Amino acid sequence: MQRCLSVKKNYFLNFKKIDFILNFKRSLFLKALKTKRIKESLSFHDRIRTDHYSWMQSNSTEFETTLQIEKEFAEFKLEQFKPIAKKIYFEMIKDQEIEIETPKQLVDNYHYYSKNEKGKNFVIFCRKLNIENAKEEIILDINEEGRNFNYIGVMQVLPSPNHSLIAYARDTKGDEIYSGIIKDLNTNKIIHIIDKVHTIEWIDNETLIYTAPIGINHKPTQVYIYKLGVNQTPKLIYSELDDSFIMEITQTADKRFIIINSISKSSTEIRFIDKQDKDLKLNLIFQRRKNVLYSVEHQKGNFIILTNEENGNLKVVSLPINDLSPTKTKTILEPIENRLIQELIVDQDYIISFETLNTFPMIRVIDNNLQHKFIELPEKIGVVETYSNTQIGSFQFIFSSPKFPTTIYKYDCYSNNLTLIQQNKIEDFDENLI
Repeated sequence: MQRCLSVKKNYFLNFKKIDFILNFKRSLFLKALKTKRIKESLSFHDRIRTDHYSWMQSNSTEFETTLQIEKEFAEFKLEQFKPIAKKIYFEMIKDQEIEIETPKQLVDNYHYYSKNEKGKNFVIFCRKLNIENAKEEIILDINEEGRNFNYIGVMQVLPSPNHSLIAYARDTKGDEIYSGIIKDLNTNKIIHIIDKVHTIEWIDNETLIYTAPIGINHKPTQVYIYKLGVNQTPKLIYSELDDSFIMEITQTADKRFIIINSISKSSTEIRFIDKQDKDLKLNLIFQRRKNVLYSVEHQKGNFIILTNEENGNLKVVSLPINDLSPTKTKTILEPIENRLIQELIVDQDYIISFETLNTFPMIRVIDNNLQHKFIELPEKIGVVETYSNTQIGSFQFIFSSPKFPTTIYKYDCYSNNLTLIQQNKIEDFDENLI
């Protein structure tokens, strides 16, 4: 009995000791976590905002020490969750063991696709010639490229018009400041690196256009043209002066026009470059207006424009590329209350409108005679997203719902055929339980 009491007493004392140590450590953390506050008044968009922590932007030794203390405190607080974190980690690793290959996209004479291989963390970008029994060509293996860096992130892998080069944006620090990488696919070597890019597109086989992040907030507000060659200097062609806007570069689906978007939360202003113009002149479509957003595609000499200019409801109009007067627009799709047009796909014969009406998804197909038809979706409730539209007269889209796994379909506008391309497999899934 005495021994039992002694054991209990020692256990109680040890518990108190551990509890004391934890509380002492917690008190030290809390004392250290009282971060220095320096009042500073900042003016943005005619409003004054008080910020007590703007001094942290200096990247001083004091700031680094503060971050280290917060990191140690977070580790201390999350110690109890390590077992569940380990379990979740191994579940995620198990997911990586699934080999996935995306549907192939035909671009000129090549099928482009990407894949995830078992045991590898990153995507592998590939292509095959559009011939029978074509050999797979790896154009970018992020797993191999990432071996030289502690971090790697890649976006926008774009083949040049003649398919001999690729351009992509690469981040090797995790700060989301990307470099533009130009790789020769014949030699598999990097031949050019452009410092600081955000979005990038090919104009021709030797010319790129890109947006660059500027200033302490790294907002993409400048547009440059870069010609490949020795000692070439990027040429600044546009600079956005309103700091509430950012710049993005895209191109029309037919690849004729480079689209330069100035975007804010409530307004859009779009310029374009016609690749057939040897001077690569910038042209304005519509000037920015308060609370008016618009996007642009091209079809047979007309810009196809999605805009909310009419009472905030979205509509689709056409505008001749040789006469950009707003009075020349013609309505293709009238605005309707409670309808949201999420995206347009445009090719030379069809306009495909991805919409929701009273929250229900639908896909509308409009031909050159402005005749409308709708694609029958697997279920009335779900989510529809665009996937690809690299071939004229057909496109791919993704459908998913709580009762329907993520599935990629291909729709042929000429034959009205809907083909299942790829569907995610879900183990032990029973839709009757939903």
